[in-house]
Amino acid sequence: METPNKPVEAGAKIHVEQIVEPVRQAGERIEQTLQDPRLLERIPGRSVSVIALALLAVALLLERLPRVYGVGWWWTLFFLVTGFAVLCHELRGTASPLGKLTLPKILWNPLLPPVFAAIVVVMAFQLFSFSLLSLLWTVAAGLLVWDQWRKTVLSPAGFGQSFDFAGLMHGYRGNVVVGVLVCLAALFFVWGETAPQYVSMFNGGMRYSQLNDGLGYRNGYAFRYDPMLYLNVIPFPGFEYTGRNLSFVVWAEIALLSLVIWAAHRTAATTRTTVGVVLFAGVALWWITRLANYPGVWLFFVGLVLMGSGVYFLFRRQETGRFALFGRRAAITP
Repeated sequence: METPNKPVEAGAKIHVEQIVEPVRQAGERIEQTLQDPRLLERIPGRSVSVIALALLAVALLLERLPRVYGVGWWWTLFFLVTGFAVLCHELRGTASPLGKLTLPKILWNPLLPPVFAAIVVVMAFQLFSFSLLSLLWTVAAGLLVWDQWRKTVLSPAGFGQSFDFAGLMHGYRGNVVVGVLVCLAALFFVWGETAPQYVSMFNGGMRYSQLNDGLGYRNGYAFRYDPMLYLNVIPFPGFEYTGRNLSFVVWAEIALLSLVIWAAHRTAATTRTTVGVVLFAGVALWWITRLANYPGVWLFFVGLVLMGSGVYFLFRRQETGRFALFGRRAAITP
């Protein structure tokens, strides 16, 4: 009984490898291109983040065109200010005058570039579609994450030592990650629909009516134009909308991403921190205000249950247990 299954398993394994291998090779080629010294010499500050900021500037300029949906004026102002500060960070220590500007102390915080990259990722997810604008945001987010990951997480001088991203898919940390992914996927499903609307319009026409001389005498019949002869009711049917069209959804997405970062922190299950609980409570409260009988709402609830179980047990200092989706690693290095 086992012999017939072996060729199928081997074939399936080869089939998966045939899909994964080209993707891995393409990723290595892109990374080699980005690390090419000849390319870096042409970039101010030898920083890939500068290219990403240039793409964001083009995307923000493209949003000013008619019928182009973007991030809006407030977020545009935010990305212009913080993006300029990140540019000064990347050019610091170079001959560029931007690297020598005097900025407020809060804008020189070393956490600003990675936090900015995380918010760009959220916006790229929010604007994801088959369009040029979405492509610009997605490429910019990928370049920022790749560059800031090397500088702030993998760098010995960075804060990456406080996080264990390799252990995210182990124990109750995996519950949080899977729950966040389910919640993000739920935002692409239907969360509601608008009510149909009806617009009344009057159309004129010729009415056959009696003539009156104003003294009560009738002088026969004639056709006269009546501007309100016909009443037309034009129906506008309602339309369905997804979770990404809801108000304050960007803040919910930021909270979900923050939960993943919190779960990756090495002290998430060793200290009774309330950060994860507060973030989860905020997301749950946002979901309650949008509660309705639609597929996206209930799929989001499934993600909340998975995420909430991970947050609860990590808050109780339990790394793994019977309700964990994934097993625990042999050891987690400090």
